Amino acid sequence: MLKYITYYILILSFFGSQLIKLSIYADFKINQKFISEVFCIDKDKPMSNCNGKCYLYKQLKKQEEKEKNKAPKEVQEKVEVLLLSR
Repeated sequence: MLKYITYYILILSFFGSQLIKLSIYADFKINQKFISEVFCIDKDKPMSNCNGKCYLYKQLKKQEEKEKNKAPKEVQEKVEVLLLSR
């Protein structure tokens, strides 16, 4: 039983970033009408057919920036080698 719980926790942690994006998309689809009426940037242009997608793209981009900031920076180490001959 404990083994299965560990498996599920590892799978959820491994796919965590993808689940966050999925939850953002699901929230958008559920509230699309409200988002298109309130948060849409292009709501004054009815021919654009945006329907709140501009808000979705902005939220996904914000999430990508958060993930990028959390990722560890590449560490460059300088290694010096000293060769001695006799």
